[in-house]
Amino acid sequence: MKKVLVTGATGFVGSHVVRLLADKGMGILAIVRDVSKAEELFSDLPSVRYIACEMEQYQHLPELLPDRNIDIAYHFAWNGTSGDSRRDYKKQLKNVEYLCDLMNSMKRMRCDRIVVAGSIMEFEVIEATQLQGVASLAANIYGAAKCVSHQMAKALASELQIDLVWGIITNAFGAGEVSARFINTTLRKILRHEPLQFTAGMQNYDFIYITDLARAFVAIGEKGKPDFEYTLGSGNARKLKEYVLEIQKVFAPQSEVFFGKAPFTGISLPLKRFSTKQLVADTGFCPEVSFAEGLQRTMDWISSH
Repeated sequence: MKKVLVTGATGFVGSHVVRLLADKGMGILAIVRDVSKAEELFSDLPSVRYIACEMEQYQHLPELLPDRNIDIAYHFAWNGTSGDSRRDYKKQLKNVEYLCDLMNSMKRMRCDRIVVAGSIMEFEVIEATQLQGVASLAANIYGAAKCVSHQMAKALASELQIDLVWGIITNAFGAGEVSARFINTTLRKILRHEPLQFTAGMQNYDFIYITDLARAFVAIGEKGKPDFEYTLGSGNARKLKEYVLEIQKVFAPQSEVFFGKAPFTGISLPLKRFSTKQLVADTGFCPEVSFAEGLQRTMDWISSH
């Protein structure tokens, strides 16, 4: 049995990866803040062990864990992924430090492969940085921290001789989502009969259902190349407006959609930034859940809760 360490194991993405790894017969060391939450989520998975450890203590993991035969580590833990916390530069910079601490600990525990969750916002920050005379946004501090963590981790991986595989999440959605991501908030607006007001919707987006995202992470964990980054998405990026109209057609056909009512102050990435060509070439990954099916699953879950 292979042994896998997962940080952020009770989070939206991490919990789905844990479940998929367990289904594949792997032993899992779930690094969590709240053991009771882990016990609730994974009570039916005997192959999962829970280790209570705050991110500030990642440097002490070798003392907390006697295991020295961990095959791979997945890092999903991150403080401040939404809301005003994205603007907290001290909190965001600490995340970079915690990743480096984790990598050092993995080296001490003789684990020589780590998969880290990145963000499509890394690309947005790069684009914004190159724009002359254009102010950036405070919310970009989150994306900037992801960029810094990527570069720091890549350099440290070389020094420690650890295989680093980086997964760029486009936009995840699905049953169980409670944060203020686009799909979740839009479906809840429909249920509350709120006005459907958006930007012009001409920016490019790609959405991937949560179970497919978990499969993509497991795929790059097994087959991803060291020092490669993989964009984890559906491979079918398009204008946000098209996604919105598809949502409205299914769940709010009698409601009018108002485009251009909200200002768009971000960066519209070119379609090439959403390419999953490398992911498909190296792992053979193919999404199983269409956007329409994912929407229905998500709406069913929200309605039942």
